[in-house]
Amino acid sequence: EGERERERESMAVPNPGLDRVRLTDEIVESLKRGRVFSRAGPGLDTTTENLTGQVNSLGFSDDGTRLIASADNDRLAVYDVLGGKVHEHHKTGGCRAATYVPPNSNAALYISKGGQCIVHLDIATSTQNNFYVGADTSAVASGQVSAKTTFWKNLFEYPRERDEDAFTSLTVHGTGRYFLTVGRGLTKLVRLWETHGKRRSFAHLKIQTESFPTATFDPSGLVFAVAYQERPHGQCIKFFDMRKYSDGPFLCGYFASDRNPAWLSFSSNGKYVMWTTAEELTENEHATVLRVCDARTLWETRKVVAYAQGETWAKESIQPEAGFTRDSNYFFCGHADTNIRFWPVEPSAQKSTQVKDADTTIGGVLESPVATLAGHALASNCVKWNPVYPILASACQNIILWRPDHPSCFSVPPEAPQPP
Repeated sequence: EGERERERESMAVPNPGLDRVRLTDEIVESLKRGRVFSRAGPGLDTTTENLTGQVNSLGFSDDGTRLIASADNDRLAVYDVLGGKVHEHHKTGGCRAATYVPPNSNAALYISKGGQCIVHLDIATSTQNNFYVGADTSAVASGQVSAKTTFWKNLFEYPRERDEDAFTSLTVHGTGRYFLTVGRGLTKLVRLWETHGKRRSFAHLKIQTESFPTATFDPSGLVFAVAYQERPHGQCIKFFDMRKYSDGPFLCGYFASDRNPAWLSFSSNGKYVMWTTAEELTENEHATVLRVCDARTLWETRKVVAYAQGETWAKESIQPEAGFTRDSNYFFCGHADTNIRFWPVEPSAQKSTQVKDADTTIGGVLESPVATLAGHALASNCVKWNPVYPILASACQNIILWRPDHPSCFSVPPEAPQPP
């Protein structure tokens, strides 16, 4: 029993107690554009300093002072959140997604441009420490071929259109010891990896899914969740125990929908889990639907129809990112119409309209958001809430840092640097 408890403590993510600011409708409505990092910022050479192309991922460091971003060019950019400037950049050869590795901001993981490999990057020295490959893992595990050799082989020998086993997204465990990857190619695999130890170059666990999956860790670090579309049941979400994931899921939930879920995420307090779905209303109208469930029972507590788009959106198949605020009182979502919208987690008494359709009834509530942020020229695909400060980062081709214009939002502790 003592050994099991020690194992549990090693898996658990320490809670620093960062619930400093309790957001209200007034605070959320006061969010204003702060610093904007544009493709051609004043005094910056876009070939060396700024990202070019559509930004495909954003990630904050644990202390909230750094923001890492990747785009369709060959660089990763790191921004100073409090100083409002470009901190540094790293040449990567192109990447699909990038994120920090806790508990500090000295290391990052990014997916290579072809999606065939994940690279562990030391930000301080700009060196690539380890490589995680999706193909030929048996040869890597047996020691016949190194992960680095397989990475360069994949990079130069595989054509760019090869997407059978490609990685598309990754999520890092709160301790930085593990991470999850999602493959949305022909294999449709969710993999669990380790960043330390002898087994770090090949996946510990592979979960085969019927459709394109999405996966994430819960804030405690003891559970990870996988969601996908499973016929004939509809959407399913499954919870796995990190200490005995080989036993299979310990909790499953099913929801009526024939569409793939996306952007699975937990609230910071661990009470709620949310994902988005692109649902069809009519032949030419679609909607982004956000489902919020109780994380203990997987009972649906909220189902909000975020926005109804037209035929252009349906052809582009854009699924913008969604998430929770740090205090878990609000959830938000980007949109193809360039705006970002916020809703309260607890149902409000404001006026709402029920959505009905003769062919496909998705239910839910077409509810007016408590706040709508406008400032992007293109679809706001990436949105992230800072884990420490009341700051929102969003991106299309430009990156915007949003700050509330409210005096109660910057009561940070003495040990943290004061925002400008």
